[in-house]
Amino acid sequence: MKIAYILFDPGIAIGGVKGASVHVARFCQSAKRLGHEVHLFVTSVKDLSAVDATVHQIYFDKVKSNDLSKIEASKRFAQALREELQRYDFDLIYERLSLFFGEGGKIAAEFGLRRILEINAPVAKERANHFLLAEHAKAAEDERSAIVGADVVCVTSALIPYAASNGAARIRVVPNGVAVDDFELPKAQQFGLFTIGFVGSLKGWHGVENLLLAAELLHERGRSFRVKIVGEGPRGEHLRQLASSLSCAQSIEFVGAVPMSDVPKEIATFDVGVAPYVRSNDFYFSPLKVLEYMAGGIPVVATDTPSIRSITLDLAILLTDPGPIALSSAIELIMDNPSLAHELSAKARARVVEKFSWDDTVAEILERDLFIEDLDAAFS
Repeated sequence: MKIAYILFDPGIAIGGVKGASVHVARFCQSAKRLGHEVHLFVTSVKDLSAVDATVHQIYFDKVKSNDLSKIEASKRFAQALREELQRYDFDLIYERLSLFFGEGGKIAAEFGLRRILEINAPVAKERANHFLLAEHAKAAEDERSAIVGADVVCVTSALIPYAASNGAARIRVVPNGVAVDDFELPKAQQFGLFTIGFVGSLKGWHGVENLLLAAELLHERGRSFRVKIVGEGPRGEHLRQLASSLSCAQSIEFVGAVPMSDVPKEIATFDVGVAPYVRSNDFYFSPLKVLEYMAGGIPVVATDTPSIRSITLDLAILLTDPGPIALSSAIELIMDNPSLAHELSAKARARVVEKFSWDDTVAEILERDLFIEDLDAAFS
């Protein structure tokens, strides 16, 4: 198929280091391997070489962080997109739900194209809860316009009520994938130091504070280790200040953001990968980091949520309480039981190879029409 992939969100750069950027790049890579031709219609580009797709940048040099600027940019993006689509004969529109962009369904109807909408988060709610959203009513209106009548792919089942309440015609759940071949790396030699690793953007919900406080507890117990934090984000400065105040400060390394291609090499230096998400009643993430840890052949310690458990099954140490005490104890369990660590990591690696490669994930979305129409019966 020839696919028009629509991504308005200016915060998701092609070739960027955020999980969302990785998601887009991996989707395009696998779609190409499966024989599809992808054209990306986007606003933000950092590195064209990062994607196996034809990139059409609809560039706005004056998009500011305020809502009104984004709303105006969305209108211009929709108009430019209509003009671009006239130049090609596409078979499908694939769209990632973006804040303030609700025109995808109308555009698909105008061009007589089938459309699949991917939902990774309730974008307006997430923005309002964790950042700043002044134009909440407009965001909610655009969100409903984007979802109503659409075939929707949710990355976790927690997003089903949200999609259904906004009028999705059909829904299916397809978790994120991982580029398993990129993680076939030998374990790096760590000179005897046990390495506790985290990969991800440093946002409040990732629970990295608890990781640092858990490291302090391990230090107080006389443990030798290092903590390696790979990624950057809005909590970065706060986390560095917290780390510098701890007695184990010299054992904590902030690597910063790294390119997507370097993530497997970083994970190869870990002895355990942690994902200590802050507990939430509506946890809707399908964490790439958990899949990457598993693909990298390292044991996983993570918060126990339905979406994470559906990926790891019993092949990780999952915590109902991801606070410092429980987290430090789980890490010690891995430290003190090399045979357990090896068993968990080997079985977890085998599971993602079998079930969660990006090629399988993309094929599931594009080539198997398994959307559910009777939403009340299927998801009640």
